[in-house]
Amino acid sequence: MICPKCSSEIADKSRFCNECGSSVSAASRQSGVEGDVSLGGLRTMSGPSSVSAGAPADEVSVGSMRTVCGVSPQGSASLPALKGRYSIESELGRGGFAIVYRGRDIKLGGREVAVKVLSPHGGVSSADSSAEERFRRESSLIASLNHRNIVSVSDCDRDDHAGYFIVMELIEGGTLREILRERGKLPLSEALGIFRGVCSGIAYAHRKNLVHRDLKPGNIMLSKDGKDLVPKIVDFGLARAGASSELSISGYGMGTPFYMPPEQRRDAKSVNHTADIYALGKIIYEMLTGELPDNVDPEKIPQEQKDFSKIILRCIKSKPEERYFSVDELLADIDGASSSSSAVQVPPPIPKSAGVNDCPQCSTPNRHDAKFCVKCGTSLFRSCPECGMELSINDSHCPSC
Repeated sequence: MICPKCSSEIADKSRFCNECGSSVSAASRQSGVEGDVSLGGLRTMSGPSSVSAGAPADEVSVGSMRTVCGVSPQGSASLPALKGRYSIESELGRGGFAIVYRGRDIKLGGREVAVKVLSPHGGVSSADSSAEERFRRESSLIASLNHRNIVSVSDCDRDDHAGYFIVMELIEGGTLREILRERGKLPLSEALGIFRGVCSGIAYAHRKNLVHRDLKPGNIMLSKDGKDLVPKIVDFGLARAGASSELSISGYGMGTPFYMPPEQRRDAKSVNHTADIYALGKIIYEMLTGELPDNVDPEKIPQEQKDFSKIILRCIKSKPEERYFSVDELLADIDGASSSSSAVQVPPPIPKSAGVNDCPQCSTPNRHDAKFCVKCGTSLFRSCPECGMELSINDSHCPSC
């Protein structure tokens, strides 16, 4: 079956398109967006293909603005250097409300960056304060999260010519959605390596009192680090800070259908961190089975991986209070199930003599040159406010300036 909205292929029994989130009527074969399928379709991360009319899109999530792209340039950009600092080289992708460019930070030696610009030509007028507020809010939320598994933001400003923009790290890689589309299910060891990284980033966000609310394979970029794939969580356009979201409406569902818990469909404003745990259960199910997580069927999980069935089913309980209390609790069960599987090697404990750079979050010792904690992923560096040089958190002064 083909989705009439984005022309993507849909499994016959699916109720929603996995790419654009549209609900599909079996009787009419017509689709319509169910509520706000994530935040109005502002694509935030871009895959290897360009985003154009009629082309398959990633899962739409109301208000998602695609931010980081690891793709071939789509064309030369005509923008001058933003604020005289960020030169624009080429367009990487665009969505309904933003355009993402490959650029360079002139001040920091021409370092490559991704620059997301709020586009007045994409349906956002100068009077659209809601879109501008979401854009500024997304940048401030991500900027407060300094973690190995979360895309980093280095700047947010307003240019007289281009308007509001966000400067982010440039990730040279595709999304988990693209990997799953190409390969189907993943080997257990590879799936758990990616999943642990995603869990580590989300656990860190939860400790900062942030709930993502739109976790899905399309919002997980995979950056290569040697032979390993390091997951980077993106698109915090729907994130809830604190006890509630001022940009959500009570009684209104926002998110992406396959990965959104029942309570979020009813009222996105009041969900807590267990909404992300629900999505994590759907994501690990999809990685292990290669099946779209519309309906989770434990029988689809390979026999040698049955220990993970209980974990997945607990994640996706209808009642939030019946799910895992925290992502750390979920990870503990994942490690327990991994230790009973001969196909997976559980990471060994870190020896106390491994380094001198103690993590401020979990007190784990790290090498003196480590940028992120090897156990929890917390950042071990900070930027000098004067020159932008990266410093260890243990450095009391900048040796450069």
